[in-house]
Formats: sequence, structure tokens, C-alpha cells
Amino acid sequence: MKSAKTESAASTWSGASVDASMVRLVDDLPGNSSRLVCDAHGVDLVMVNGVPIARDGEPTRNLPGTVLRSGVDTTTVAVPGA
Repeated sequence: MKSAKTESAASTWSGASVDASMVRLVDDLPGNSSRLVCDAHGVDLVMVNGVPIARDGEPTRNLPGTVLRSGVDTTTVAVPGA
């Protein structure tokens, strides 16, 4: 298993008004597959590892994080009582 460095994510918002839009279905994945999307409202900035990944509701195209693949980058543990 690869060693994973600790990553941090932070978000900020203005005022006390944070909300989400209605969930909608979009077909933008390979093979014309669908996914559910729900936009955030009132979140001005989202950062990962100190790098902005979204500003004013739009992606910045920065990709400072690491994709973790189940079973490759992680260890599966048993669920007690399952």
C-alpha cells in the first residue's frame, strides 16, 4: 500500500446563508453515464492543501488533492456486527 499524505480541505462562506440547489441529473461522464449534481450557494471559496479549488461557485481547475482508490490506496476493515 502506498503511503498517503494528510490532506486538508477548508471552506468559507459569507454571512449565515449557505444553501444547496435542487439535485439534478447530468449526463457528462464517459459512455454518456449519468451522475447527480447539487450546487452549493453562499460558499465563496473552497481550498485543498492551501490551494483554491473553487471560487464564487466556479471550479478553478487547480487539482492539489490525491485520488484514493479503494483497496489500492486504502485498507479495508471489517465492520463490527456485520
